[in-house]
Amino acid sequence: MRNDLIVGVNGERIIIGWYPGYIQEHPGQTLKLDVQRGDQTLQLPYQPRGGTVGEVIKDSPASAAGLLAGDCITSVNGEPVAGCHRCFRLP
Repeated sequence: MRNDLIVGVNGERIIIGWYPGYIQEHPGQTLKLDVQRGDQTLQLPYQPRGGTVGEVIKDSPASAAGLLAGDCITSVNGEPVAGCHRCFRLP
């Protein structure tokens, strides 16, 4: 919800930038997020699923393959993708 604050994951306090490394270290795992909502702390399940395409360059291989901005990438070369934490180019 709006103004929720994630303060922990799987019972551990988090720091800024925790997400990418934690996802890589725990592939396919459902996370338990500790979420501060008002004066309550809730534990909510979260399953990372893929990465979202932000932009597709005109006349690029991605464009030719039919990728569109907003598409969700769930695997690359048959390997599941939990989340995209860095930009990458496909050949």
